[in-house]
Amino acid sequence: MAAILTIAPQIADRLAAEATAARIEAQTARVAAKSSARDGKPLLARAAFARAERLQGRAVTLGTLAEQARAGGAA
Repeated sequence: MAAILTIAPQIADRLAAEATAARIEAQTARVAAKSSARDGKPLLARAAFARAERLQGRAVTLGTLAEQARAGGAA
């Protein structure tokens, strides 16, 4: 247990970095969705929007895990 608490800050940092990357990818997918919609490509727009939603969900999950890792490391 002590070993886990010792590496918790590194785990939290890595999870936070992954969450940030997922948020950036989600924003990029939203831009692609809007662009596809403007270009009259509804299937591509839907696919890009769905990807953005999945990435945003991943970002939220990773962010929550990072917070939990930080809380576990501080305990």
